[in-house]
Amino acid sequence: MGQGPRLWQEKEALTKTLKLGLIGDHIERSRSPLLHRLAGRQHGIDVQYDRLIPRDLGQDFIRVFEACRTGGYAGINITYPYKERVLA
Repeated sequence: MGQGPRLWQEKEALTKTLKLGLIGDHIERSRSPLLHRLAGRQHGIDVQYDRLIPRDLGQDFIRVFEACRTGGYAGINITYPYKERVLA
C-alpha cells in the first residue's frame, strides 16, 4: 500500500484521529462511516467519519465543502447530488 502507513505515522504527531466525511443527501443509512472505522481499526488508526448533510446542517453545499477544507478533515467523499457539481 505504498506510503499509507508511513504518512499516517507522520500525521499521527498532529492528531490521533483521522477525520473523514461524506457530503450528500439521503445518506442517513450510509454504511461508509462503519466501513471506514473498521478499516482504520484493522490498521491501528482511529477514524472519525462524519455524515455531512447540508440540509440537516442548515447550510448549502458550498458552505459545508468549505467548512471541511478548514475543519480538520483529512479527506471527504462527495455523493449525489453534489458529485456532479464538483466534477463540472
